[in-house]
Amino acid sequence: VMPGFLSTSVCRDKALDFASSRGVLLVIRGLETVNAIVPPNSFVLVTPRRQVPEQEVILDRGINFIVESVLEATETSRREVHLRATGSGARQEGLSAQA
Repeated sequence: VMPGFLSTSVCRDKALDFASSRGVLLVIRGLETVNAIVPPNSFVLVTPRRQVPEQEVILDRGINFIVESVLEATETSRREVHLRATGSGARQEGLSAQA
């Protein structure tokens, strides 16, 4: 069985591109305390702003989060949920936090 991982953007512009107009933006803090891999930047050609490089972080699926706050959507912004990473499941050999 291969462990699974969760990938998310750390570039706000790219995160907004991927979210729908009614989507929710997750703001995650505390990544330095959990298993995370930060791959090199790359361009994503199928997004509206192709010139903005994608910076993503790959997280262990066993990570726990605490909701710190929720900012409701306004006419000019999406709803934001601010999370703090508090720990991960089984640590995998070779993974290190690089956030």
